[in-house]
Amino acid sequence: MSWTRVPFEIWQEIIEYGTIRTCTQLRLTCKQLSQLCLGPTFVRAVRNQKIQLTEESLDSLEGLASHPMLGPVVKGLTIIVRAHDLERLHRARGNKTSKVAPSVADDSEDEAFWDRQDIHWTAHIGDKEIETVPNHLVVDKLEAIFRNLKHLDYVRMWAEFHHVHPFQWYEIRPNRMPWIRKRTSRAYYLTMLAIVRSNVFITSLEIFSAPPFTIDYAISPRALIAPFQHVLDQEVTASFENLQLCVYDSNCANPDNPDINLELTTARGYTVSEARALLSFLRSISQIRSLSLSLGCYLVHLTWPRTFDGAIDTERITSYINVPLLVRCKLHNMQVYASILVVFLKKALQLKELELENLKMREGTWTGVFAFIEQQMPGLERLKLDHLQSHSCHTISVRPVWDHQTGYKAVARREFDADGIKRGLRFEPLFYSYNL
Repeated sequence: MSWTRVPFEIWQEIIEYGTIRTCTQLRLTCKQLSQLCLGPTFVRAVRNQKIQLTEESLDSLEGLASHPMLGPVVKGLTIIVRAHDLERLHRARGNKTSKVAPSVADDSEDEAFWDRQDIHWTAHIGDKEIETVPNHLVVDKLEAIFRNLKHLDYVRMWAEFHHVHPFQWYEIRPNRMPWIRKRTSRAYYLTMLAIVRSNVFITSLEIFSAPPFTIDYAISPRALIAPFQHVLDQEVTASFENLQLCVYDSNCANPDNPDINLELTTARGYTVSEARALLSFLRSISQIRSLSLSLGCYLVHLTWPRTFDGAIDTERITSYINVPLLVRCKLHNMQVYASILVVFLKKALQLKELELENLKMREGTWTGVFAFIEQQMPGLERLKLDHLQSHSCHTISVRPVWDHQTGYKAVARREFDADGIKRGLRFEPLFYSYNL
């Protein structure tokens, strides 16, 4: 059995009494009981919690989080969203030879529960506006849980897809199965609303990162920032040491545009609505200390605000960026403008570590970016440059002029410490990087 699903009352009874009744309920042997009470098995079971957003699970976790001895042991929380292929289940009910038929009865109660919960949500979440009335019971209990736990190593949102053939996973699209987004968006909305209202410190926040339920399939663009629209006038007390986001919309694929196809070979894409949502998302959370962004093609080409004459409005962009506590930053798999990148770096002069990986320059040159890093960011202790492309798709060489040990060879990847940055970020233009 899974020890993480044991009700809190039974855990407490094991610790305080260890009665025969408890052993009978859990079918525990003497060895298992000793492992639970005295060994590391019990500690691991309490440390990593897995729950669903049901009243029973929340009550159990709330009691566990408020326990003076067990609460500090909890370091990780995984919120599981169970999704079912309801059409396949209905077909299986009338087919006795179906492999799904034996498990239909087991999941009927769970389906009925989620059907009742969906009444309080929206019937069509897809690309429409979601309802802004949260399930206050879930939010209040989650907020109390986060306030009691105070510090978590990770919070993970995980989706489990049942009764679907493995080969059909790669055929899943949000427009084909909108009920997936209905449940995952609901779980994301309620969880994030509770997080931003609490004072919890989360080392790593993981939002549906396991395929096929990555954040792009699980959450619609408008649902991405919905939890933060309710707290924009308040101070967000939650802090994240590490936030990783990879936003992608499969509907933006355009077979007639080879440039987009080239970018989509790395499974990345981007839409205007998602970019604006992400800007508001980052504007709402000003406590980020470590940020990793993979945003895909045409980020700046389509989304940055412009003036009447078509120039990029850097003043408005500056107002979107608010990262005073950012220490570590990684930007990868996106297209950038030199002016926009400099604007971002101006708002993050306190950076200690900066990684630029697989970036393509859409407008401007890398020389100005490197000069700004060298002259205006004296506190930078680590700089990683990896496969940076010019606007002509040529990978530039990042071998500095003062490096005489690597000869006159092209270097596409290089790391610099504080001393290396002070010595200068002027690079030798090689034959394929003449437009540096």
